[in-house]
Amino acid sequence: MELKLSGRFGLGLNADTKQVMNCIKEMLSVEHGEEICLNFSELEFIYPSGVNILSAVGKYLMAVRESKISHIYPKDKEVSNFLSECGFCEFVGVKSYLNGKAPQHNGTYIYKIRRFDFPDDYEIEQLINIIEKELKLSSNVCNHIHESLAELILNVQQHSGSKTGCFVLGQGYQKTHRVRVCISDLGIGIKNHLARKFNDLIQLDSTFAIKRALVRGVTGTLGRENSGVGLSEFREFINFVGGEFIIISGNGFYEEIITYSGAKSKVVKNIERLDFKFPGTFIDATINSKPGSKIFFKSEPIPEDYKLIR
Repeated sequence: MELKLSGRFGLGLNADTKQVMNCIKEMLSVEHGEEICLNFSELEFIYPSGVNILSAVGKYLMAVRESKISHIYPKDKEVSNFLSECGFCEFVGVKSYLNGKAPQHNGTYIYKIRRFDFPDDYEIEQLINIIEKELKLSSNVCNHIHESLAELILNVQQHSGSKTGCFVLGQGYQKTHRVRVCISDLGIGIKNHLARKFNDLIQLDSTFAIKRALVRGVTGTLGRENSGVGLSEFREFINFVGGEFIIISGNGFYEEIITYSGAKSKVVKNIERLDFKFPGTFIDATINSKPGSKIFFKSEPIPEDYKLIR
């Protein structure tokens, strides 16, 4: 099977989300042992979300269906550089596009895609460092995000049943003061996890399960109350500072875009039922900031030389 990627491959604003969904649907339809050729020749731009979901699905098919991944080189040098710098080539076992030392990617910090089988505090700290460079977080907020990320990865380890672990990719953008974090697993998905406790979800599509998972304290873990904090608190943080939040799980697609004009926020939601099932959960979070601003909790004392982002 050859899949030809073109344009701006990724999820969310300014990206070709529909192309990504069609590509993943086609990849998941391959027969056992079938080769998948990713044709990057006409690709103009690829987002971290595109790299993460291609890598996760590729690794899943290699492990579960013994698929082989091949590729056709990108013509665009920026695309080829990024695919190599972010670790995609090494991750799926194809030859790097770079000869020698990788060039400095203009204005960005890259946290290469990694597989987690458990919440590795050191690796999470590396990701937090990229976030902190761009968003200028207080130590308490840093700890809060660390705990949320660790919770999300722990959920994969304990509840998803993923045979290929959890995949994390991050990128910070200096010029636009944004950070992007992508987390994916190919496990049982949000609906099947929550249905262990909430039987009504069994007959519903995954969009209902995603919306319920975003409620603070909701978890599918039996015997644990108010433990579902990772996903809800991470989303609440993005709502607080502005950005974009995307979840794909089963046949559900959920997107929130939060923009601020002064102190007023505008939230746009897009919830869709997909015509295929994504075997697991994918999270793409874009976090915005402002130059010269620092983020604190409302309960924290704020130094006089800082101004609040919100």
